Amino acid sequence: VHARRYVYLKDDKYNIDGYYVSDPTMNNDLEYDSYTHLALTNAEESCEGVYVWAYLGNVHDLLNVRSIMEFNEKTNFLLVHNKFVPNIHVVINELIYYISLLDKEYLENLRRKYSFIYNSNWPDDVSDLLLELAKYIVSHVNKELSGKIIMQGVANVYSSVYGYTEDMLDNKIQEIFENNKRRRSTAFPMMTVSNNDEKETIYMNYSNNIKCRKRIL
Repeated sequence: VHARRYVYLKDDKYNIDGYYVSDPTMNNDLEYDSYTHLALTNAEESCEGVYVWAYLGNVHDLLNVRSIMEFNEKTNFLLVHNKFVPNIHVVINELIYYISLLDKEYLENLRRKYSFIYNSNWPDDVSDLLLELAKYIVSHVNKELSGKIIMQGVANVYSSVYGYTEDMLDNKIQEIFENNKRRRSTAFPMMTVSNNDEKETIYMNYSNNIKCRKRIL
């Protein structure tokens, strides 16, 4: 059994505000703490060439975009090829539903601005609302979390929750680095590229021929 979850993370302390794919199955290890599949962007997940969160032709695929242009292209595709979304109002309603599962505060602000969302009295021109949704989504699904930020959070948990001293914490973090590095090399060969100076490495994904950027923990 395998599972991935789409989550909304917002934390002012670490300057995090975005939508991410997390894998509780792949990060679940009884012996080691694993963070190789924690808080991935859609692009990072796609680079594995194995798992895809959404499928082209469904409204929730509009949450898997890298630009407003891609958002518009996918919206047009839906309206032409998906019989279950006969008009733009259906697309927007479904999209708002998915966003409501992740960010209810944003949805309430949206409804105050566009009161017709509450009822069926929609105007003919909803381009402003669609553009606002596109901007919001693009700004929230492409915010990559660096390995450094993730490990800062991990270190804070070990010190504040488990009471690790500074020396204990240094040893634990080094152990996590080594365990995750070894785990990537055996479970995900395509995700093992790294440099000794820990600079970002660009490589071509074997399945979709797009440039992928590996996050180093």
